[in-house]
Amino acid sequence: MREVDGPSFLWRIRAIDRELPILVMASDALALHAVEAQALGVAGCLLKPFTHFEFREALDAALYEGGRTLSDLGGD
Repeated sequence: MREVDGPSFLWRIRAIDRELPILVMASDALALHAVEAQALGVAGCLLKPFTHFEFREALDAALYEGGRTLSDLGGD
């Protein structure tokens, strides 16, 4: 499989589903391509390393913004 950079991957996801909440995870702030990510409607960004709590908090916020809950996805 050909390598795809983050912004290109986000464009592909948005071409399939404009409403899907997306969380971006990166090792540094520069890797986030923040301006482009925001233009694509990314629901949140997490910088590595992050804790389980930080991930869960970001996931809950992204789902809430999209009118969904973790239960809607079959989670707890």
